[in-house]
Amino acid sequence: MSGREREVAEKFAAGLTYREIGKALFIAPATVRTHLATIYGKLGVRTKIGLAAYFAGASGARPGGLSPHQSGKPRLAVMPVKGQFGKTRTDADALTRALTAELGRFSQIGIVAAATMFALAKRHLTVKEIGRTTGANYVLEVAVHSQDKATHAFAHLVDAEEEVEVWSARYDLAQTSSHGELTGVISGNLFQVLMKHAAGPPALEEAIQHHKLYLKAFYHVERPTAKGMVVARRLCERLLAAEPEHALIRETLAWVDFHSCFNGWSSEPIQAFRRAGDEARAGLCCHDREASLHSALGLAETYLGNLQTGLGCLRRAIALNPNDAECRTWLGIGLTYAGDLEGAQAAFARADLLSPNYHPIFLFRGDAEYAAGNYNAATASFDRFLMVLPEYHWARLLRAASYIGMGDLKSARNDVSFVSRESPTLTGKHVDQLQQARGPEFRNNLLSRLSAAGLPWK
Repeated sequence: MSGREREVAEKFAAGLTYREIGKALFIAPATVRTHLATIYGKLGVRTKIGLAAYFAGASGARPGGLSPHQSGKPRLAVMPVKGQFGKTRTDADALTRALTAELGRFSQIGIVAAATMFALAKRHLTVKEIGRTTGANYVLEVAVHSQDKATHAFAHLVDAEEEVEVWSARYDLAQTSSHGELTGVISGNLFQVLMKHAAGPPALEEAIQHHKLYLKAFYHVERPTAKGMVVARRLCERLLAAEPEHALIRETLAWVDFHSCFNGWSSEPIQAFRRAGDEARAGLCCHDREASLHSALGLAETYLGNLQTGLGCLRRAIALNPNDAECRTWLGIGLTYAGDLEGAQAAFARADLLSPNYHPIFLFRGDAEYAAGNYNAATASFDRFLMVLPEYHWARLLRAASYIGMGDLKSARNDVSFVSRESPTLTGKHVDQLQQARGPEFRNNLLSRLSAAGLPWK
């Protein structure tokens, strides 16, 4: 199925009429009818209901022209920027195109083409109508206003179906700020918010439709628990059985292994790190420019002790998507393991600018602070992280070691006691395997402190 045929099919399945599809794609209604006749033949369906079921994943089939993860991605429509950025209206139009391009680096979301949105803007449609016309789940509105020596930008993310605001932010920049500076912070902020909202609340595993498998697996990986990792792995395996070339789900599987290792839910850390690396490589065979897969491979190599190889992968991810706060955060931990603590803090600072209060930053920044001997700062970072994920055991163990460094044995014992009760397999021996990539002095010091706080060896 060609790209144009897919566009026609998706819009018709979503409820648009021949005339509405024709207006959206700038073709005649008769041409729409011709395309649909061809599409029905290729897909083996006879009715509009059958076509809708096909795109909902009920048939279990996938058209040759549909990209492996197309049905699992939320779609975003970026409205032309309102106001004036720079000296002319043309500058605001250029900002729209730049923002659309930057958001397009995040392959986890689909972006409606800028040209389509410029054409639609002239029709003064409602948010819901924009969603129906473009197939978008979300609409982003950005307005800029210049005053004195500053530029103020306002971004609003709206749920296209419910027509309610999901997120908003204000950015105050110097008047000399470039497109890159503004598009960087907006895209970095927006990605995390959009993905978490799209993943939605948890659902019964058996009730999850095929086209929701990726987002529901993403939901569990963002909120890791022992049971959640088991469910996430099963969801990933269900999706891969139908779509073996689904690259993004490989990164999700790698993170199932990472979370399981660092929380004692996996008994063989080294084996799990290798498996995570293999998943990332398998994904890269399908999509070698996927930043998140390069990051996952970089982390796996780092945890296995291949520090320079790991850093190479992590830097490759940044080159592919410099505005991804996740990639910046993972680079920070790679630099921490390599002993470049100053570089690590710079990476965390950039990640925090791109996505303020993104909670993994606090975990890995705390690790770097602990490695530098800044125990008060480390404890503060772990506190921030544990406010979001209170059952993340690795953060509690690192906080316990930081407490020992501060001379607070009681608090350290409380954290270790909690971990030993909730995850008995997370022992000193397990920690030693987790930290094989760190130098013996760091590892021995960490184990000594955790032992003093009551963590058993095995």
